[in-house]
Amino acid sequence: MRETGEVVQYEAVSYSWGYPDFTVPILCNDVEYYITEGLHDALVCLRRENAARYLWIDAVCIDQYNLAEKARQVGNMLLIFRKARSVMAWLGRPDFPDLFPFEILCNMDIPLDEVGPAFPDGESHETYLSSATTLDNVDDRHDRICQEIWTQLQPGLTHLFSRPWFHRTWVRQESFAARRLMFQLGDRVLESEKLIRNAHFFQTRTSMNFSLADNKLLTISRL
Repeated sequence: MRETGEVVQYEAVSYSWGYPDFTVPILCNDVEYYITEGLHDALVCLRRENAARYLWIDAVCIDQYNLAEKARQVGNMLLIFRKARSVMAWLGRPDFPDLFPFEILCNMDIPLDEVGPAFPDGESHETYLSSATTLDNVDDRHDRICQEIWTQLQPGLTHLFSRPWFHRTWVRQESFAARRLMFQLGDRVLESEKLIRNAHFFQTRTSMNFSLADNKLLTISRL
């Protein structure tokens, strides 16, 4: 910290700017400062009520009206994210389609050696279910509750991985630099390794087509 010379542990925030419309006022060092609505949503969810939290956020820590400073800081971005204690990938406020699958990904605990085909002869979860003529023919593993969950999970995962963060150009650099990468949707937080492993589980154990290979998540997992 410049005022005291104290070295503090900070977290860097990786997020999608959206439209750069700086309309929401906040107080920064007792000075009114305008940020985007999306960033304001992130700050509300990232802040701690009873403890200080040091965050590095480009739109606040870099003077957006100083072109020379912006150009200089762009060259420091890799170092800034590398020195951060962790990188928080802010996905945005939750909505109904992807809140449910994110909760599932948070609560699943799949061992690495179980990520692979689960049905013989390449049969998928959906193929198994479709082979039953009625719900009564579905065995204990695939009862009515399972089917109801399944119908929500696939479109929800598609919606989740369609969020803007997964398609940002800067994601690769920020993720590569991170000592520890965390994903946050609203107030729910998930380790990147668990998100990748559990999402991959659904693709390899089923025929879900939420295009994991087409977004940056697979790239992150290979860094």
